[in-house]
Amino acid sequence: MSFARIVLLVLVLAVLFAVVAFAVLNPHERVDLDLFWARYVDVPLVQGLFVAFILGGLLSLLYGAIVFLGLQRRIRKLQRTMREKDRELTALRTLPLDESPEADRPAPQPFTASAGRRDA
Repeated sequence: MSFARIVLLVLVLAVLFAVVAFAVLNPHERVDLDLFWARYVDVPLVQGLFVAFILGGLLSLLYGAIVFLGLQRRIRKLQRTMREKDRELTALRTLPLDESPEADRPAPQPFTASAGRRDA
């Protein structure tokens, strides 16, 4: 077992212990929950926190799935573009050398120092 797994296990156990201790030390605490769609009166605090935790986890999971799917769509698009560029590069590499467009060009003229001056 690696050190990172041991640290993670200890952290999970510490959080679990804190949650159980909170629930045991506050058994009679009651709260009113006012949600957008309903109002709940005299709900046990531990039950309200548990429901909030579950809803938060579900919303985080939904958001993560949306982000993940968006990234996967972008990866597929980039892979498609990369395949097209690879095909284009392969086609350019296989062009014959004797048909180069530079064979039809005239030879460049040598540069002379007097060509750039103006006589007034």
